[in-house]
Amino acid sequence: MVRGLSLAKPLKKLRFITQPHQPILLTIIAEEVKKGLYEPDALSSTVQLALIMGELDNSPPYFDHDYYIARMDENSPQGTALLFNDPYLAEIRDDDLGKNGVFSISLRNNNGTFEISPTVGETRANFVVRVRNNSLLDYEKRHVLTFTIVAQEVGPKTSLSSSAQVTVYLNDANDNPPVFRESVYRVDLKENVTEGTKVVQVAADDIDEGENAEIAYIGIERDNNSLQIDSTGWISVRVNKHIFDREVAKEWVDYNKDNESEKDDDEENESGKDDDEDNEKNESGKNDENNESGYSDEDNESGEDNDEDNEGGKDNDEDDEVVWAYRTNGSDK
Repeated sequence: MVRGLSLAKPLKKLRFITQPHQPILLTIIAEEVKKGLYEPDALSSTVQLALIMGELDNSPPYFDHDYYIARMDENSPQGTALLFNDPYLAEIRDDDLGKNGVFSISLRNNNGTFEISPTVGETRANFVVRVRNNSLLDYEKRHVLTFTIVAQEVGPKTSLSSSAQVTVYLNDANDNPPVFRESVYRVDLKENVTEGTKVVQVAADDIDEGENAEIAYIGIERDNNSLQIDSTGWISVRVNKHIFDREVAKEWVDYNKDNESEKDDDEENESGKDDDEDNEKNESGKNDENNESGYSDEDNESGEDNDEDNEGGKDNDEDDEVVWAYRTNGSDK
């Protein structure tokens, strides 16, 4: 009777107990089978078998998966690690032994955004990918980043390699403020406007997405409660007793918080102009009533409008207008 001989364990386990071309001596025993209690002792015989292992074929390192997927918040700081959830296993293996089992690990098409460690492995290596430069982690510029991990043998006789693609999906973060579509809004109003009169509709945009892009118009700075704004951006007159009076000022400017410093600079420049105009008027012997009340001569346009009103002795409230400018994110041109 002929029986086949097979290995009970993987061949590569035998590599750990022998060297190439060195025989492994096996003793094989053949013994009779006793069928009865009173039969004579079973006879047996032995034979020796020499198993000679040849050179193992070299194989490239390989990844647990051909591709990996991860999610990451935009603007993640340097050192943040990519997390590969199940079923992705961040591991590289090489079934070769000795020098053929040593491989390098590197990134391609990465643009310096990520880095990987370790950079060298032997037989088996677990890798970690971390943020190196987060300048490209901007959701508003790109939603997805892709790069390649390469594992390559470093042996002198071969450079077998394999690779796996990594796809990183960026999560949007609330990192952009809303921006008004216009830097300055200008409106002509009658000075006798009444409560509820619509003035102008403003609009702002936020380049973030989802909840991070929702905008609410919450109020108007420094308007002495004369104006109000609704959820759609419409600005309207709030009360009948408002500050829009041509005899007080022909132009009224409301600044947002971002432009308060800009307003101070404008006021300094205007005060310098007022001083020059005051000197000119003092030389000509003129006395402007607005100077006594503290308003700038610039508002009177060199006094021409007041002179005309004084000469005619007229006070036409219905025809007078006030120019209203709402300054948003830019400077008044």
